[in-house]
Amino acid sequence: MNNEEMGKQIFMFFFNNIKQGLQALANEFKKYSQEKSHEKNALKLEEKKLELRESFQDNYVHGKQNVKELMKQNQQLNSIDISTDSSLRSFNKIAKNHGVDFAIKQNPATKQYVAFFKAKDADVIASVFAEFSSKELNKKTKKESLIGKINDREKAAKKMQNEKQNQSDISEKSMSGKEVKNAEAREL
Repeated sequence: MNNEEMGKQIFMFFFNNIKQGLQALANEFKKYSQEKSHEKNALKLEEKKLELRESFQDNYVHGKQNVKELMKQNQQLNSIDISTDSSLRSFNKIAKNHGVDFAIKQNPATKQYVAFFKAKDADVIASVFAEFSSKELNKKTKKESLIGKINDREKAAKKMQNEKQNQSDISEKSMSGKEVKNAEAREL
């Protein structure tokens, strides 16, 4: 082999090694750029998700709503019985103060009202229902005591009327007794 051929083979060897190295570098750069584009796409996707959540929350109804709106939120629902129509207003007020999403529907068979709420809000609903129950009990005891007071005052008024009537009867008798004495004195 002559020097010229040997030089060509060495050159070709280095050239092939450099070519392979550049190809490997190009492949690594391609992978890197794909990873970066995936990261960018993932960031864009996260941003879109956040925008959707925010837009959903803007359209999202808080507090009292109907059962369909509550079910659209893809949450498991629980329910609790509320006995009377008069207590609905106080239940609504307490639940809104606690920031609970709920729906109220009347059971046609029993004519009782049922409050639906998200299962994750069970602890909050427990405190709402405890406050609601205490208010309802206080209302009933206040009403009973008011009725009792009215009955007591009626009895006292009747008693006073009877006493006045008895006093007037006594005074009439005493007056009639004086007249008898006056009449006896005239006769003498």
